[in-house]
Amino acid sequence: MSLPRIALIPVFGIASLFAYGCSDPPPPTPRGGFDVQWLDSPPAECQLNTHRAQVGSPTATDPGEKISDGQNGASVECTVSGSGTYLVKGRIQQDLNILAVTVSSLSSSASRAAPAKGSVTFRSKELQAGSVNSDADEPCDFWFPDERPDDQRVSGGKAWLVFSCPKMNHLQGSVCALGESYVLFENCDLGEEE
Repeated sequence: MSLPRIALIPVFGIASLFAYGCSDPPPPTPRGGFDVQWLDSPPAECQLNTHRAQVGSPTATDPGEKISDGQNGASVECTVSGSGTYLVKGRIQQDLNILAVTVSSLSSSASRAAPAKGSVTFRSKELQAGSVNSDADEPCDFWFPDERPDDQRVSGGKAWLVFSCPKMNHLQGSVCALGESYVLFENCDLGEEE
């Protein structure tokens, strides 16, 4: 009678390995960076001085240093989902520097002459009175430069873009602009699978 009991123990042990030893690995940590050029333009309407704000160091042609979520107090959240046409939604913050972007329809053919449209929320340590938002009637332009590295495209989980915003509305009533700026997201959520 002890034989059946001995035979059940190894079977139970194998079943336990399958139940607890085959979980998916954790997803990679989101990372990215931005370089934003704030412009005091038009001068009659913008009371906030021209300056740059950076988290990481992307440019138009070099991804530069990337900051991971949780690294040096940074927060990186992003979704890049779709196929052919992508939704890009992300937020990067480190200290008082914050950039949030949403581009609802971005193709890999977006160019300066034919950009995708989207929205931006931005804050820097120089803009201590609060965040600024792009104007809904004059959205921001997002594109890829003509001369770009092979990996500067959009794909599931990744986007590296150039952008500018003709009109940024500040809480204090100033209307300013963003000159040519850069944002990079990697290891992003892919959104809901269809």
